[in-house]
Amino acid sequence: MKPKKFLMAGLLTILPISSTNAEVLAEWTFNTGPTSVDRLASGSVAAGSLVSGLMFNQSFTDFGSGAVPNDVHDGFGFGGNLGDQVIFLHRAEYFDASEVPAPRPTLDDYTSWGLGSSQGTGADVGTNGNAPIAFTVTADAVSTVTIESITVAFTSGGGIILGFQEAGSTSGATVTLNGANPLLDVPLDAPVVVGPGETKTFTINIDSGALNSLHNIDGISLNGSVEREEHPPLAEWTFNSGATSVELLAPSDVVEGATISGLSFNDSFTDFGPGAVPNDVHDGFGFGGNGGDQVIFLHRANYFDGSAVPSPRPTVSDYTSWGQGSAQGTGAGSSNGNAPIAFTIGADAATSVTVDSLTIDFTSGGASIWQIQEAGAVEGAPGTLNSGNPLITVALNAPVVIGAGESKTFTINVNSGALNSLHNIDGLALNGTVASIPEPSSGILLCLGALALTRRQRK
Repeated sequence: MKPKKFLMAGLLTILPISSTNAEVLAEWTFNTGPTSVDRLASGSVAAGSLVSGLMFNQSFTDFGSGAVPNDVHDGFGFGGNLGDQVIFLHRAEYFDASEVPAPRPTLDDYTSWGLGSSQGTGADVGTNGNAPIAFTVTADAVSTVTIESITVAFTSGGGIILGFQEAGSTSGATVTLNGANPLLDVPLDAPVVVGPGETKTFTINIDSGALNSLHNIDGISLNGSVEREEHPPLAEWTFNSGATSVELLAPSDVVEGATISGLSFNDSFTDFGPGAVPNDVHDGFGFGGNGGDQVIFLHRANYFDGSAVPSPRPTVSDYTSWGQGSAQGTGAGSSNGNAPIAFTIGADAATSVTVDSLTIDFTSGGASIWQIQEAGAVEGAPGTLNSGNPLITVALNAPVVIGAGESKTFTINVNSGALNSLHNIDGLALNGTVASIPEPSSGILLCLGALALTRRQRK
């Protein structure tokens, strides 16, 4: 990891499908993945923010990958079209409450296309009257995210009318996307600010001029900006130098006024040490070069706790610290049920330290899910680290203050979607602030002395 790399987290790249001058905060390209959840996931998410996958109103039938919607209801599917990977959007063959031009198959059926009783701006995508598509945006503890617009790239099919708004607010102004206007911005009525640690939901309305119509969308980008607080991290773990695991797990660039320990791993992990990749069936970690950086290699075990599949535990006493549940917790100890990684922070006698978040820098390997919390406290909000989100910040549920002379322990949870998986991490940065506690002034001391003298004279 390059020195002070985390200070560059707010720099964003403008992606090809955007036609605005705003920075691209995230993109939905519908390009890869065996499931609809994978295809609807966001990618290229800007540092400082978390952006969810797209969620469709339950009026839509999910036809999945490699399928074009082909029934009378609203529907979506994914596949190739004119050389691009697209999402296919189908409008139902009926209006809500109408008998023409086609009756609803049942009274409970409704369409989320159009404006009126079947179309709204609410975030609950499981209810008639709410918008067809929704997603959430979360700002980490040291960032402010401003949302301005979405950009939609059209491939083919019938014209489609789109509106964009914060959930529950007034519908945004609409634009019409078609063959003559294949790339358009859909603005909010006014920019929406997501403050540090906040989450807000946004909805997308869609309409068209025809029932039983198909609309093929190449991609959507979310446009806006991220502002991050400009202060250095409290400490970094870069895994760059040392002859032993203890040295490689030690922090660097520790801020003055704080004492921060090295990382300690739950005893479910086998320590393979420098120059080694974990290669047995258990949890493990090692260190070495990867992608031009010095990294820590994290391996998830080949088994679940208590499971006989997909691989049985080698012995009854073996467990993995990956995942949530009986094998995962927030305690600082090394026993089964506690978090895989822990560290301590102390404040000296003249300072207080506030801890708010952890930034994780990804190099390669499988996706992993991270949380940070004070030991024994409720888990912090999770963040997913992968090639599309190679630098994320996960926040505590609320900042934790360490008073002068105090020490507190923090834990890090790690999870992944696959057993026997390898995750290569370039570095971690601990974020927060240090405040000095002023010493009593000489004036106050003189006043106290005078008060004491006065009391003696009265006696």
